[in-house]
Amino acid sequence: MRRVTFTLREAARLQQASGAWTIAELAADRVHATAPGLDDITDPIGCDEETFATVGTGIAYCSSLLARIHD
Repeated sequence: MRRVTFTLREAARLQQASGAWTIAELAADRVHATAPGLDDITDPIGCDEETFATVGTGIAYCSSLLARIHD
């Protein structure tokens, strides 16, 4: 059974690289596109306003790539 849990950035990266439209396609593409450490989102708690804005922009971008993904 393939893992079907993704970080937000991982799912967005896989979708962008492969054009996947389903979660199953993302899971299948995971085998070919690993990027350990690149998929974490910085925790902005305790950081300045600029960091919050940068993190928020990144989350919004990733979310926009994944808005059309379906089961």
